[in-house]
Amino acid sequence: EISLPQEPVARNNFETAWMKAAFASADYNEEIIASDAPPSVMSPGQKLDLHFRVKNLGSETWPATGDKDYRYLIDMGNRWIRNGVIAEDSRALLSSDLPPGGETEMKLTVTAPSTPGEYTLEIDMVHEGVSWFKERGARPLHLRINVQQ
Repeated sequence: EISLPQEPVARNNFETAWMKAAFASADYNEEIIASDAPPSVMSPGQKLDLHFRVKNLGSETWPATGDKDYRYLIDMGNRWIRNGVIAEDSRALLSSDLPPGGETEMKLTVTAPSTPGEYTLEIDMVHEGVSWFKERGARPLHLRINVQQ
């Protein structure tokens, strides 16, 4: 028999503990496909909306909401990579929970780095406060983008 905590803070922690648990590594599995042809060239600081089709290849439902600090939800993020240096850029929220095998369309607004050069734009899902999917074995989408004046 389980006794539920009666003190409000302890009760809330008990009832929301499921959101804090990481999935098994096999459940951090995604398919991300660019819906439009991504650009090969961007200007420094240029903002651009990119569209993607995302599929949950794991066996856990991806939650679209988390706690009040935006932890434990799953969303899409991007990182700019050049010469081993990684810079996070932005996020796009799921419109609703995504069940195993489910697919959805997502729009992510990216901002090109201010320094010109050849970059890899990495698009990956993120379990906020837990892990990027790549860190659990997933294969994010990589786009080569030349940032130039």
